[in-house]
Amino acid sequence: MHQDPIPLPQAASLALSRLKFPVVTAYQLGRLVFALDRAGSIDGQRREVRKPVPERRHFLEVRSFLTEHGMIHPVRGFPEGALYTLPGGANVGAHELLCTVDPFAYLSHLSAMALHGLTDRIPQMIFASSPSPRQWRSFADEQMRKDLGDELQSYVDAGFPMLRRPTFEKILGQPVHLAQSSHLGAFKRLESHGVRVSTLGRTFLDMLRDADLCGGIQHVLDTYRAHAAPYLQLIIGEVEQHGNDIDKVRAGYVLEERCGLSDPVFARWHQHAKRGGSRKLVPNQPYSSTYS
Repeated sequence: MHQDPIPLPQAASLALSRLKFPVVTAYQLGRLVFALDRAGSIDGQRREVRKPVPERRHFLEVRSFLTEHGMIHPVRGFPEGALYTLPGGANVGAHELLCTVDPFAYLSHLSAMALHGLTDRIPQMIFASSPSPRQWRSFADEQMRKDLGDELQSYVDAGFPMLRRPTFEKILGQPVHLAQSSHLGAFKRLESHGVRVSTLGRTFLDMLRDADLCGGIQHVLDTYRAHAAPYLQLIIGEVEQHGNDIDKVRAGYVLEERCGLSDPVFARWHQHAKRGGSRKLVPNQPYSSTYS
């Protein structure tokens, strides 16, 4: 029996129903519509005949159809049209939303400490890290080239949504503190919902770099004393690979003198020690009359 061609909005609805995660960004939706517009069929069903090159109005038609039929719902707190929930996405948490809307961000500092079980404090603010604006744009350009390949220029010329850095101060009512960080081995992906979190080694390094974002220096020292021993080699590896001279001095002092731990690498780290504000454990505090 002859089967009528499936219109683009219905094809998009079918494709969205297969997504594993119930949140989609404008860029992800744009890529989906663009790919469907280029394809001749979906699930063996012929697509309706369209112009050979997708146009922005095709994306707008699909978005309007999906919104009117309750297939997507804009998420409040983000720029208009930046992020949508799909059916079943009403209970998606703030961590998942953050890692979806910013594909290069990851949870860090006190939020990472909580996820790794290093603190019993429940952060009232979401602490996350993301590249600098310049790095972010570079990562985004690279990701779009990877996603779209030879079709990238056609996608851009058609006016489909680009991968852009989102702006937000809160997610689901929770304030967000977004620090700038390079990605060098900094995070891992959790199994559930694509949440990214700084690795254990990076989390311990961040405690020394930004104690104020990790509950304060006393909480950092308490955390090191309670948890550093079993993760000593992870901490040493992170500090050796990604730490600067100041990081090494601080890490050696805390691990050796505050935690009572030992390792041959500490002797090499000691060579970077000198009297000066940049070498203080807490740079914004006054000098102590006694020091290591």
